[in-house]
Amino acid sequence: MESTLKQKLNEDLKQALKSRNQVRVSVIRLALSAAHNAEIARQAELTDGDILGVIGKEIKQRHESIEAFKKGNRQDLVDREEAEMAVLREYMPEQM
Repeated sequence: MESTLKQKLNEDLKQALKSRNQVRVSVIRLALSAAHNAEIARQAELTDGDILGVIGKEIKQRHESIEAFKKGNRQDLVDREEAEMAVLREYMPEQM
């Protein structure tokens, strides 16, 4: 049985492909790929909580990249990373 979060990611990927939203397509594919790699490493299917952990790790990586790109004065890359981080945050539960 596939997790509901994974199903949502797959559905959103189909919608992003239909609307030709390249940022969403690449970010969702990356998140699904990271989750798939985690499943292979664990040799078990991930729960929604596990997938949220994977997405959280991806957000953290974006955050670190943004800091590095700001230091390097690369606003173009900062903007791209922030756009990707915004897509990933849509899948995280609301913060208290």
